[in-house]
Amino acid sequence: MIGYKEHQNEQRNMLVHDADGTVWIKTDDIGKVDRDGFLYIVGRIKRFLLICPNGMAYKILPKPIEDAIADDKAVAEVCVVSAHNEKGTGSEPKAFVVLNEGEDTVEAEERLRQLCTDKLRTICVRLRMSFSKQCLRTLSEKWI
Repeated sequence: MIGYKEHQNEQRNMLVHDADGTVWIKTDDIGKVDRDGFLYIVGRIKRFLLICPNGMAYKILPKPIEDAIADDKAVAEVCVVSAHNEKGTGSEPKAFVVLNEGEDTVEAEERLRQLCTDKLRTICVRLRMSFSKQCLRTLSEKWI
């Protein structure tokens, strides 16, 4: 990779030179290495959500929320984003959920709320959910 065309500031921040002159690309991926030395990408630093319940700001990763919701048998896909709260006084996590065919939305939402309350910190109690039959994606498979 040569760099970002017309974005030299971003390029300076992402190219890292170590002591022996090797150039590394800082991708902002979060990874883990297993016992056998295999590296797994498990998230992105840039996907932090800024959540502001009651005026206090918190940075949270959406991945643990997505993983908790995805563990339910009724869920086909899930994506969590930051959304303004209904009072307009801050933001909170919002989950966009696609259920498997034939699943009941009311039952699933009740179960998913309990699941999030049991598995996650109290900040996720304020989690909003939106259900749809399918998700919209870009050509690179990112949620719209």
